[in-house]
Amino acid sequence: MNGRQTRDFEAFAADNGEKGDGAGLYVAYDNEAKESEAAPYTMVTNDNNQIILTFCAADGVISYVKAE
Repeated sequence: MNGRQTRDFEAFAADNGEKGDGAGLYVAYDNEAKESEAAPYTMVTNDNNQIILTFCAADGVISYVKAE
C-alpha cells in the first residue's frame, strides 16, 4: 500500500463479517501516545484489478490503492 510510517505503532485487522466478504475491523495502537483507535475497513478489487483498501473512521474516509 502507499504511505509512510510517521509514528511507532502496531496494527491489527480482523474479518468480522462473512468470511471472504472483504470487510472487517482495523485496530491501531500508537506506542508513543499509548492510545488506540479502530475503524471499519473494506478491501475490494476494482474493475482494473487494483486492490482498494478503505478505512471508514469517525473523522472521514480514506482509501489506498495497492501500488503495482
